[in-house]
Amino acid sequence: SPAINADDGCNAGFLRPDALLVVTMITDVQDDQSKGKPADWYEAVVAAKGDPGAVVMLAIQPQAQVGEKVPGCTYDDGTDLNLRQLIRMFPFHYEGNSCANSYVPFFEAAAGRVAEACSSFVPQ
Repeated sequence: SPAINADDGCNAGFLRPDALLVVTMITDVQDDQSKGKPADWYEAVVAAKGDPGAVVMLAIQPQAQVGEKVPGCTYDDGTDLNLRQLIRMFPFHYEGNSCANSYVPFFEAAAGRVAEACSSFVPQ
């Protein structure tokens, strides 16, 4: 919000015109309680950052079940598309499976997206 991002706010300097914004979301549940719609969230991020090409999105979340069910794992049953829709609106994004043994490959892939974004980023 403008208040926390202001020069005297607790988040001063977080959104800088000379830097990319990397958004990481990790959840092991399907989202059925967030307010608004993915298009609204997209517009809010773009309004705050100014350029969708200056944003890299990483979402680690439930995926469709492949193979045997893993105890304790939440699977995407096809009804929760909010985060998936949101991240795919941005040109630089990556999605990982919250049931994976390691999230390292997802962060490495997202770092690759950061490198891609940097190659075309023009600081404002």
